[in-house]
Amino acid sequence: GIPKTAMTMIKNEADRLEGREAAVLKQEERVMSQRDALRAAAADFEAEKDDILAEHQEVLRMQEEQETLAARLDKRSKDVEEKLRRGEDRLKTQRTQVEGKIPVLEALKESIQDRMVG
Repeated sequence: GIPKTAMTMIKNEADRLEGREAAVLKQEERVMSQRDALRAAAADFEAEKDDILAEHQEVLRMQEEQETLAARLDKRSKDVEEKLRRGEDRLKTQRTQVEGKIPVLEALKESIQDRMVG
């Protein structure tokens, strides 16, 4: 048969290979576990990214709303200023008309008084 020393060498080599195989399997388990952890982290990141994008969309929508409101407010403010200006112009015109009638009215009053006295 096979010499005892050769048998011992073969057994030692088989044990070494078994140990190596066990180490490789352990390493493979670690790598799989790291891969799973990375996948989970990537999924968390995607979810967080989706939340951030949704929040960003909401901020943009609110900014747009604010701009619309600001534009409407600006237009309303200009309309009010225009109405005020037109009102002031109308008052000026009426004042001028009334002031223009005053001398006529005073002259009329004097002529009436003159008639009453005369």
